[in-house]
Amino acid sequence: MIKSLDFSSLNLSHNKKILSKFGNPPDSSKFEFKSAFDLLKEELLSGCILSYNEKLDEILKNVIVPRKIIEFTGHFDSTTPICLKLSVSVQLPKSCGGCGGEAFYISTNGNFSIEKLRDIAFEFVEEFSRDTEVFNVEYILSHIFYTKVNNPVEFLACIFELELFLMQKQVRLLVIDSISYILRQMEIPERFNTINKIFQLLRYLSDKYNLVVLITNFCTTRINQDEAYTVASFGDSFYHFVNSRVSFSKKANTFYGKLMKSVVSDVREVDFNL
Repeated sequence: MIKSLDFSSLNLSHNKKILSKFGNPPDSSKFEFKSAFDLLKEELLSGCILSYNEKLDEILKNVIVPRKIIEFTGHFDSTTPICLKLSVSVQLPKSCGGCGGEAFYISTNGNFSIEKLRDIAFEFVEEFSRDTEVFNVEYILSHIFYTKVNNPVEFLACIFELELFLMQKQVRLLVIDSISYILRQMEIPERFNTINKIFQLLRYLSDKYNLVVLITNFCTTRINQDEAYTVASFGDSFYHFVNSRVSFSKKANTFYGKLMKSVVSDVREVDFNL
């Protein structure tokens, strides 16, 4: 049974009360120094989260790694299923090429599907059960922690209280699906400050607990000289905060993924099936 967490009962009257707490960043008075070789060893030991979709992993390889913030943009019919698949694959033992970790899934738009997740779990069990005895559907679902938030107050409370949970678990993937759904409920003057505070804390959690932060973002249509084109919501507000951005689209029955930003790979586009 997937484990669900509830943050809606917290006694918070207004999101400004939460944001005031964000104004006190974690203590940074002590700096830690490491050699580049130490960082390389840590990255190799931490591993990379893959979808195990051969075509899609051509652009995801070495992108979804711990201590990075990744943004998926596009329609939920592509971003959400991939997030669900990664929530399963992150649990693969290191002997099978996985991270041997757990996933924490924050749903804001209600697109999380336990039926789809169970189907994905069955597929992975069929593929990898011969390599590890403990990797079964029950094990997979019990190591994905889920919460549903409905508004900015609940979302900010969840992010702020998340560290208490991470201290007790082995979470290697934090999914926020979708962050834009929450931000669209806020007044425009509040958004920029909120975005800055959220990413400040997400970066801190990612670094301290050696996990991947994966956010999904809607696309919006813009018109330039009578030509329509799609871009990620909130424009460059997110672009400068994330380490990598992958854009997804669909034409007929074929999905397309394009690596838009990465520090390790060039811009590249692939087609794939889900």
